[in-house]
Amino acid sequence: MATRGERHPERDIADAEVESFILDAVDRMSRLPTVRTGSRIVPVEFDEPEDAIYRRLLSVLGEEGGSSLDPE
Repeated sequence: MATRGERHPERDIADAEVESFILDAVDRMSRLPTVRTGSRIVPVEFDEPEDAIYRRLLSVLGEEGGSSLDPE
């Protein structure tokens, strides 16, 4: 970040460290269905509203309910 002139509270974190962390997380997530066979992948759209994602996760869990932010 510093090389690009960006000022951030966590500017002491090197880009390579962040990239390494992300790649490790992606690797772990890709192995999850094999390692933990009871796990399920719930696809979501990048621009999907948080409330819609919450409702989908509840649906996968077989639960009813809505968000506390629900205007209904």
